[in-house]
Amino acid sequence: MWFFPDVPAHRLFLEPESLDGDELYVQGLETSFPADIQQRMVRTIPALARTTITAPGYGVADDVLTSDQVGADLGVRALSGLYCAGQMIGSSGGEEAAAQGLMAGISAARWARGEAPVVLGRDQAVIGVLIDEVTRERLKEPRRIQPAQIEHRLALRGDNADLRLTPLAAQLGLVSTEVMEAVEQKREELAALQATLRTRRLYPSAATNARLAALGLAPLRKPTTAAALLRRPEVRYHQLQAVLGLPDIQPGAVETLW
Repeated sequence: MWFFPDVPAHRLFLEPESLDGDELYVQGLETSFPADIQQRMVRTIPALARTTITAPGYGVADDVLTSDQVGADLGVRALSGLYCAGQMIGSSGGEEAAAQGLMAGISAARWARGEAPVVLGRDQAVIGVLIDEVTRERLKEPRRIQPAQIEHRLALRGDNADLRLTPLAAQLGLVSTEVMEAVEQKREELAALQATLRTRRLYPSAATNARLAALGLAPLRKPTTAAALLRRPEVRYHQLQAVLGLPDIQPGAVETLW
C-alpha cells in the first residue's frame, strides 16, 4: 500500500458526509499529494474505481515550540508574559487545545497581577497530564490524550471532576459561592453515605434474598456490607436503596458510588 509498504493491507472506512448526500469520506486515506495523484490513487481501489474526488486532501504544517521552550505554566521561557497552547506546543485535538487555552489564560492573568501560576499535577486533572507531557518530553509527533495511558485514570473521572477541581476554581474566582457551596454539600452527603454503606451489613436470610431476587439480583451466600454489594457490576444504588431504606442523593452523585 502507499502509506505502509511493509504491510500487506491497510483498512479503509467509507463514511457518509451526510444523511441525504452522495459524498463519502475515505477514512484512513488521508494524504496531501497533488489532486491529480490523489484521484489516481483512489481509483486503484476496486470499490472506488469510478469515483470522483470533490474535495482533495490537504496537509497542514505547524511550527512548534519544543518542550525546553515552554514551562509547565505554558509560558514561553524566553519571553516573560507570553503564554501559548494547542498545536503550537505539540498537542492535537480541539478539547485538548481548549483546556490548555484555559490554563494558559489563567497563567497569563495571574502573571499580569504578579501572582504565581497555577500548575495542575498529573494526579489532579487530565489536562495536567497532557501539559506535563508536552512541556517535559521532546515530542516526535502531535500528542493527544489517551485515557487508557493515564496512570491516575481511575481517579480522574468525569463524575468527580466537580469534587476535584471546584475548590481550585473557587480560589481563582471562576465559580460563584453558590456553586462552591453546592459541591461541598455533595461532598458531605457522599462522605456520610459512604460511611453508612461501609457499616451497613446484610445477611443471607430468606427475607433478604427474596427482596434481592425481586430486584433481579443474585442471593447472598455470606454476610456482606452494602459497600461491597454495590461494587458488583450489576448492582445499582437505587436497588440497595429499596432493600435498605437508604437516603436519596443528588442524581449527579450516584455515579461516584458505582
